[in-house]
Amino acid sequence: MCGAEEAHLKTVPCAQLNIQDVNLLVVFAEPSFDSLTPEERQEAHSLFRKSAARVGLAEDVVVFWRDRYGGTKFLAPAQQHAFFQIMKYDQLYAQVNGALECE
Repeated sequence: MCGAEEAHLKTVPCAQLNIQDVNLLVVFAEPSFDSLTPEERQEAHSLFRKSAARVGLAEDVVVFWRDRYGGTKFLAPAQQHAFFQIMKYDQLYAQVNGALECE
């Protein structure tokens, strides 16, 4: 999950995408990410961004996960919401082309 309490070198799958000339790094969090408070999710998102920047990935970072019912949720820049609202988890997960180590 790469949340604040689990931030000791957790590796999470990710996909580097270019959507309408915008580079994005989509990080796939574990379903337990859904049980975090909104503040904890924002903190984890910040850790994902810092981890991406540390390895030279300056893209916007999107967190994508499934809730306990199998629904898809995400944290993304507002201008990307329309795209991620129509994406199915499996379609996006098929684009995984790397992993991100979080500290």
